[in-house]
Amino acid sequence: MSSAIANSSLAPSPDVWRATVTGACASLIGIGLARFAYTPLLPAIIDAHWFSASAATYLGAVNLGEYLAGALAGGAMARRTSATLVLRAMMLVATASFAACAIPVSFLWFLNWRFAAGVSGGGLMVLAAPIILAHVPPIREVTETLERVLHKPPEWTHVSVEDIDTDKLGFAGRTTSELRKERS
Repeated sequence: MSSAIANSSLAPSPDVWRATVTGACASLIGIGLARFAYTPLLPAIIDAHWFSASAATYLGAVNLGEYLAGALAGGAMARRTSATLVLRAMMLVATASFAACAIPVSFLWFLNWRFAAGVSGGGLMVLAAPIILAHVPPIREVTETLERVLHKPPEWTHVSVEDIDTDKLGFAGRTTSELRKERS
């Protein structure tokens, strides 16, 4: 397997790396920041008296709803224009929403920017992977996956065994020590 990957035709080109890094950044912004960064900030927003607890929670719910809307609309927007253009625009909108939400102007201000963060985050989530995969040769996708599955270091094999044990534990309602006794 490693000899096939060493083949120069399968070596990742700079375009593949560029697309991969761009896609990772888009996923981080869309999933990590636009969607999930608001929830840990809720206590601080409430303690700073920017909003009441109910208003701050409502803003989080709006963000979740618009995240869903952005995920559904992302493909439609990409079909009307360039997917890359939509991806870049959504990254800019998400970034602008972060800056705008750093200023406690009003509830409506926050509502509109959390709305924008949700739509852009959902769109980024659904568009990033297909755009990256368009730049990766199909043979590369297969070899990378097989290499990761077949050549896992022993630590990962241990994690996989523990995961299987945890699954057994969850389904059977038994303790880990009982499962280990069964194996020996």
